[in-house]
Amino acid sequence: MNLKSILNKPQILLWILIPVILLIGFLAPDETLVINFHDSYYVIALIHLAEFVSILFGITGLGYWIILKVNRKLINVLTLTYIIITIGGSAIILLPPYFVSDDSTETTFFKFDNLIEQNMMNLIALLLIVIGLIIFIINILESLFRRKETMVKNK
Repeated sequence: MNLKSILNKPQILLWILIPVILLIGFLAPDETLVINFHDSYYVIALIHLAEFVSILFGITGLGYWIILKVNRKLINVLTLTYIIITIGGSAIILLPPYFVSDDSTETTFFKFDNLIEQNMMNLIALLLIVIGLIIFIINILESLFRRKETMVKNK
């Protein structure tokens, strides 16, 4: 896929990534994400994160598909920014179990010596995904409320 086809039909890329993300989740079912918040630990399985990201990509792909079916034009910069930020944030969360090894019995996403570093990486990844969703919503709303006359002149 080249950049022009990604910008014209971003939903195709998002829908292609869904089985890849689910495969990543199924290949390491014992991996967990541990989030320390004050005195509480939240433990999330990798497969559940993979399912969440897949649902996220499916819904946003559907949103892009609907916008294109009603003959509205997306803002290319926002579309590309959303794709890069969301895929990057998802990769930061989902891929470390495959690249970082640890001999301990406890499995966590990031094997840092310091729990603060681990929580910071998880927070950055989740923040990237949330920023991507805000960009997605802005892009969809802007394309829906933009006047059609300006779109015809740009073609």
